[in-house]
Amino acid sequence: MNTYTYSIEQIYKAKHKKHEQYVLTRILHRLNRFDVQFITQQHVTTGTKRSLTDIYFPAIGLHIEVDEPYHLKQTKKDAERQADIVNATGHEFYRVPVIEDIFAFNTEIDKCVAYIEQKLQLAGPIPKWEFDDILNVKNKIRDGYIYAQDDVCLRKVVDITALFGYNYKGLQKGGKEHPTERDTEIWWPMLINHSDWENSISTDEQYIYEKKRDGTQEDFNVHLNKTVNLTKRTKRIVFAKSKNSLGFDLYRFKGVYVLDQAASNVEVGLCWHKISDKAKVTISA
Repeated sequence: MNTYTYSIEQIYKAKHKKHEQYVLTRILHRLNRFDVQFITQQHVTTGTKRSLTDIYFPAIGLHIEVDEPYHLKQTKKDAERQADIVNATGHEFYRVPVIEDIFAFNTEIDKCVAYIEQKLQLAGPIPKWEFDDILNVKNKIRDGYIYAQDDVCLRKVVDITALFGYNYKGLQKGGKEHPTERDTEIWWPMLINHSDWENSISTDEQYIYEKKRDGTQEDFNVHLNKTVNLTKRTKRIVFAKSKNSLGFDLYRFKGVYVLDQAASNVEVGLCWHKISDKAKVTISA
């Protein structure tokens, strides 16, 4: 996927939000910088909450919020939400008020464009990017590790196992033992809409719950015994299957989790607790 296709798909995502789409297209045409990635409807996790921001420029950590008239009735709520995101990410916000006078509205958008240009100038050279570069994991390996905060995404299961030295052409399993760490499994769960499992992740992504759909106490005991006593793989490097900003299925690195036996039971299933946001890989950058 090239930059043009990525851009029009991102614009299309805002098709049901007329004010946001107008602001976005004017910013893009006035800015005229398609070397700068932008994301619409950006997900942001803050503690136990998840939020969406209207437009996000990752290169400068800037979120653009389009304030439609109803925002005037929830200024306190908006301020609290913005503060949560700023505190959690260190990112910055720029708010564009919707004004019925088209000329005044354009003036507000152009002020935003000027601010973006200023931020880009201060940021220095922006690395060239294409959508496919986002999936080039080699660009995200640092000191032999991958990091959850770098949004490491892969297209296929075999791309995941290749990070750890395997050379498969196809693999149908839901996980694979680590080649050198005997207590560790490389795991790529589907966290929603699975026919056999009700796997889920907490909002702050600190816990993953692995539960067999309609599982009994006996099912739980068997699964726990297999994990603890048979395979003895009580640590997992997790790549969760999820959709990216354009709706494509990708495997996103979440971190390293360890089995919390005390918090595991038949009601929630096996409870996996995050212990690290990084994992050592075999291939080099």
